[in-house]
Amino acid sequence: MHNHHPNTTEVEVPAKRVFFHQAAAAGVSAAMAAMPLAGHAQTQDSFILATVQLNAKPGKLDALCKEVFETALKETRRFDGLISLEVFAEQGTDTLLLIEKWKSKAHHEKYREWRKTSGFGAIVGPYVTGPSAVRYFDPRPE
Repeated sequence: MHNHHPNTTEVEVPAKRVFFHQAAAAGVSAAMAAMPLAGHAQTQDSFILATVQLNAKPGKLDALCKEVFETALKETRRFDGLISLEVFAEQGTDTLLLIEKWKSKAHHEKYREWRKTSGFGAIVGPYVTGPSAVRYFDPRPE
């Protein structure tokens, strides 16, 4: 017996098959990005990935996260151009890695410039061993 849905048109079925095939092959986010957006001319937004590594002073990692990042990351998440932000602590170390997805490198650079002039260095300084290390990555097809 066929599992036929009477409300499904011929156009919808192939689109759904393509979506689920892409979801299985490349992950759901890649498949969703390939889906046409209703009412939008663009098919996929561009972005860059920025990694920011901070080395906390010994014994200061928890304080850095609670006393500084709790407020600072709320500000970061409201900044124009930020798509997503996640924070990871390296096992067995005092190292934090922030993985940030931005609309462009220019957006991230504008944010970093704002942080430099906002007095954030004086706030974070007592918790870290030195300046953060920033790296930029572009998405690549698999």
